[in-house]
Amino acid sequence: MKVYVLDSEGSWIDKLPNWLAKNYDMEEISVFKSIDLFMLRIEENSPEIVFIPLGNNHFSGIQLARNIKSLAANINVAFIALDNQYAIDAFEVGAKGYFILPLNKEKVNQFVRMCGK
Repeated sequence: MKVYVLDSEGSWIDKLPNWLAKNYDMEEISVFKSIDLFMLRIEENSPEIVFIPLGNNHFSGIQLARNIKSLAANINVAFIALDNQYAIDAFEVGAKGYFILPLNKEKVNQFVRMCGK
């Protein structure tokens, strides 16, 4: 399984890649600081899962998810946010997961298991 994580502000993913690597047979776990590189990599080699932050003043995570879904509708999109402010918008664009910080390891694991089926 391939997982791409967007962390343009370098603030919330500190444990996520380690959790994924320890608990699953991952082909690739890549963390991107640049939206452009994130999107380019998705175009070149679609992952099964992407994690996208919400509430960033520099870009719209919801619009980014729309762009991703237009490239590959089968990608499992998960959002990570500070609160539930964007939850309805997230599910309207087809998100499979919505996590509120701080991340809960068991909830992340449940989501990854669901995506792997």
